Amino acid sequence: MFHYDYETPKYPIREAAAAAGFQLNTLRSLYQRGHFRVVGGVEAQARGLGHTLNLRDIMHVAVAKRLMDVGVHAKDAFEAATRFAHTGTGGSGWAGEPMKGPFRVPAGMFSDGKAELFTVLIYFASSGQNRVVPMDKHVLDFSTLFINRETGQRENPLLIFLNDVERAVFTALNVRAERIDE
Repeated sequence: MFHYDYETPKYPIREAAAAAGFQLNTLRSLYQRGHFRVVGGVEAQARGLGHTLNLRDIMHVAVAKRLMDVGVHAKDAFEAATRFAHTGTGGSGWAGEPMKGPFRVPAGMFSDGKAELFTVLIYFASSGQNRVVPMDKHVLDFSTLFINRETGQRENPLLIFLNDVERAVFTALNVRAERIDE
């Protein structure tokens, strides 16, 4: 079994910005203006010092960046990315529904234990509602993705393929899985 260290704050904000696709000053500004906040890393201890982020926080801001790239306001994008980055889920991801597999850890990708699945963030701009769902690479059924379960209405959501976000961040940071013997 393999594990990624999402918890240890070890990435300076300069590396985090590059990995997430931000210009350094833009990411700093988003934190200073309160659009983004450090959740699992270490906030700067004094003016002029930078934040130190963990891998989960970097995945969080990278997903927010993808939403911002398609026109979602920074604060809304950060909040939408929170479900992915800081909540592990079963197959549904909606409040009130029973948890069902496959499962994923916060900021991680879905896997059924045999093959990698697509991990998709579905964002409904009209309501700000979102969810994170698994999709089998061989069975792509998009019919259920266009129903906002909060409103029951069919909408045109934004789909963010999180596997690509993970690949870009992990490559930029040279992240490797640690093998864990059970």
